[in-house]
Amino acid sequence: FLSAKPYKKISFTNLTLDNQTRFIHQITDEKYKFYKKLNILSPTSQNTTSSLQTAKIEEDSHLSYASIQYEVTVPAHSQLYVNVPNLQFSNDDRKDIEISYNGQTQRYTIDNAFPFFSIGHFDTEETVTIRMSFPENSTVSFDTPEFFALDLDQYTQAIASIRQQEVAIHKKKNKLVAAYNANRDTTLIFTLPYDKGWSAKQNGKPIQIHRIQKGLMGVRVSKGSGTVTLTFVPQGFIEGLIAFFVGIILFFLYEWRQIKRRKS
Repeated sequence: FLSAKPYKKISFTNLTLDNQTRFIHQITDEKYKFYKKLNILSPTSQNTTSSLQTAKIEEDSHLSYASIQYEVTVPAHSQLYVNVPNLQFSNDDRKDIEISYNGQTQRYTIDNAFPFFSIGHFDTEETVTIRMSFPENSTVSFDTPEFFALDLDQYTQAIASIRQQEVAIHKKKNKLVAAYNANRDTTLIFTLPYDKGWSAKQNGKPIQIHRIQKGLMGVRVSKGSGTVTLTFVPQGFIEGLIAFFVGIILFFLYEWRQIKRRKS
């Protein structure tokens, strides 16, 4: 996709949602407010004035493992998320979390650095009770969870803004060809991991690849239409290929000399 202006690196922190928002702001040159932190209305399991929470086996949950409930009001046209920081399981061999509301249950594994989970989509404003359960654990402790609502109207506007400038892309063997039409001088960004094995040409001429936020790739392009071709050749591939054939040649020369020596 094409950014609204030449991309400039931004500083990331350990706050995932802020990083996402800053990234979209840089791409679109617009200011959006995507996330709203929701207040916990009534912790139906325990007092949340303490930062440390403990889920345990509760008789009224009809579960044989630890669980805890929270109540929040979700705005209309939102996707609800929860961050459950600093999870500590009583059973280290089973680190799953089940999140239930309105008869729906989703299970997640704790397999990333950010225990951030999607709960569900809400078309209308709704006050909902959410139960978090932890199979095969008698107790689980964590810091007070944070509930966030993603404003889907704002999100849709941002995606529409990104799609205003046309980019068509197709793959050809080890090449990616992107035909673009830029409204102004800007950056063509590829959602591919940066690797030194990639090289780029713009309208047939070599062009520098920039590293976008240490992870993605981008090239600067001028206003108007054009084509950028990315070609991938793994680092060391050419050298390795040369060494392979040289090795084969040396092997046959050695064998030829050995046969000649035996005959003489």
